Amino acid sequence: MNWSLNVFPLLKPALCNVYAKMSGKNRSHAQVYLNKAIFQDLVWFEEHVKASSGMLFFANLDWNPFTEA
Repeated sequence: MNWSLNVFPLLKPALCNVYAKMSGKNRSHAQVYLNKAIFQDLVWFEEHVKASSGMLFFANLDWNPFTEA
């Protein structure tokens, strides 16, 4: 999910409840149990990822190195 937020930066609000639940934890790999708010945020995130085109970093180019050197 972290990488996907580089492509979909406007979907970062989906992590607000996750961050709130993780705050104060001492163990870096401790489990975080899903509650209704986190579940709804993750469903919202998934629906928006499916419907969004993300960010376009590079244009699709048709380049042939043999003819366009």
